Amino acid sequence: MTKNLKNLIGAIIFSGLLFAMTIIFLLKHINVDLSKTNQIKGGVIDAGVTSTASKVGGKYRVEGKIFYILLDNSTEGFATYRPKQDYSRLSQAIKPGDIVTIHYLPSNSKGLNLDVYQITKNGQILQDYSSYNRNYKFVVILTGISSFGILAAGIYPYFRKWRRKKAFLKKHSS
Repeated sequence: MTKNLKNLIGAIIFSGLLFAMTIIFLLKHINVDLSKTNQIKGGVIDAGVTSTASKVGGKYRVEGKIFYILLDNSTEGFATYRPKQDYSRLSQAIKPGDIVTIHYLPSNSKGLNLDVYQITKNGQILQDYSSYNRNYKFVVILTGISSFGILAAGIYPYFRKWRRKKAFLKKHSS
């Protein structure tokens, strides 16, 4: 088996898995019915903006800011991420002692749960579901484009070889 063929098979498998994970992610996180999600209402113990870091691919460190909320009746911490990282409205609206309602997807991770769909306080929506939806649609689109890019990178050597062969035959057939 040639190196190019191995690369093609690897690209097809990897991009297929990435695309399948993207579809599963899309079905799980986008257009969720909030009435069917978990929700918790509790007093805020602590809330604020904190820095977070995660490793991507085991090599690159990505840093960003998130807004977190700790409630008096939950061992789970909740957080929300905004690409522009502007949390001034949330920081002003949510203070220790406030009662908030959080719609969320339960998490098994030990860190903060970033799957917070909506945050309300006194009936006022502070973080709406559409912003969560928009963030995850961006991730899904980016992942989908990446999967097709990987597939194209695997197919390109075969396309290039075919194009050369076609040009060679055209040149020598006259």
